[in-house]
Amino acid sequence: MNTFISSTRYQSIRQFVQKPELSSAMLVIGTRGIEIFLRLVSTIILTRLLSPSAFGEILIVTTISSAIVLFSEIGLRGSIINSNRGDSDPEYINTIWTLYIIQHIVIAAVLLLTSYFGEKIYPNVQNLSFYLQISAVVALASGFHSTKIFQLEKQLDMTIPCLFIVGKRVFGLSLAILLCYSWPSASSIIFADLIATFCFAILSHRIRHGTRNRIHLDINSFKQVFNYGKWILPTTGITWLTREGNKLTLSFILTTTTLGFFSVASNIGLVFCGIAQNLSDKWLFPVYAKYRKNENIDIIALKIRSIILTGSGIGIAILCIGSDTIVNLVYEDEYASIGPILATISAGSIGLIVANCYLPIFKAHANSRALFRIRIIQSILMGIGIIIGYSLFGVSGLILGVSYSQLLFGIFSAFSARKYFTKKIFLLDSIVFTMPFFLCLFLLFDDLNRVF
Repeated sequence: MNTFISSTRYQSIRQFVQKPELSSAMLVIGTRGIEIFLRLVSTIILTRLLSPSAFGEILIVTTISSAIVLFSEIGLRGSIINSNRGDSDPEYINTIWTLYIIQHIVIAAVLLLTSYFGEKIYPNVQNLSFYLQISAVVALASGFHSTKIFQLEKQLDMTIPCLFIVGKRVFGLSLAILLCYSWPSASSIIFADLIATFCFAILSHRIRHGTRNRIHLDINSFKQVFNYGKWILPTTGITWLTREGNKLTLSFILTTTTLGFFSVASNIGLVFCGIAQNLSDKWLFPVYAKYRKNENIDIIALKIRSIILTGSGIGIAILCIGSDTIVNLVYEDEYASIGPILATISAGSIGLIVANCYLPIFKAHANSRALFRIRIIQSILMGIGIIIGYSLFGVSGLILGVSYSQLLFGIFSAFSARKYFTKKIFLLDSIVFTMPFFLCLFLLFDDLNRVF
């Protein structure tokens, strides 16, 4: 450590570690851990109540819904976190809340419109139109969440936001299990989400800290939000294509049962990626926004990445090695074949974790245009992986191609972020942590090929 920095800088970094940033990180990690545990437990229970095809139906609905949500994203939460006016300026905050409501009205309208074509696109999913109509009401209810949550996240005060996440997850999953017990259908899970979203939207306005929301539209505030978010919309659209595009492609190729296998495997295989993504969005972005001009940003970022990547790498290695054992312990016999799918998804996810460690620096510098270019490259890499993999080896090659593209994307993200860091050698962690999993994917090919 002393080789690279002076004692003054060392003291500065020690102060950073001892500040509330560390406790907020622990809260985010703990919250995500609880979410994962709850999802795992609920999945174990729900696989005994629902057929694999029901999971396939849910995956199709959530993929379509997330596409519409992301294609409407204009950076409203990020505007609060990134701007000094996000602390307590009521005109600015209530303009964002008004835009947030409008955004979700549009999302609900598009979901309703999509519901009229859903069963023509997916004729095997008989109730898809009904599922999408329920999802439209969920989207509408989401638009009335208070911006007080965003203000607390800006201040790195994560206690209440984390309690809300856990509370909604516990309530929603408990309700889903109860409904599925008496009504074993994908509808039960979507209805549970609707009720939980509605209840916690109301509860969010009872938070004492933060600006009280009311309908208001200030032109100057709108211009500031627009300048920040003008590249967010195309960026999130590309993000959806890269994050969910493989699922959309599989939904046209696989049966709903096989798609259900893929969905169940993803629930475990993307566990550590989900933690990293949550840290990236809920914690790293506010931290980088606060310390973006700090002379020790290289060291601070390296320490953060080292902890995240080491922990994730060990966890993913365990998932890859013990995938069959984990599946046999957790799921019924009809899910026994998903072990190689789980291992492949897990190995590729380390690339996304590397990317999640680097991309918040662009948000912190309000460089959404660069993020857009990076996401374009990610979609190109994934497209190449899908085309080459499927052309050569069918469905197994498609899944492998996606995983390889994710590993390459992690390295590219570090390369793209180099201008924000002075010690370029620190960026080599992206290669160190991804290279072992390139080999792992190669070794998994035969096992994955036997599944399909």
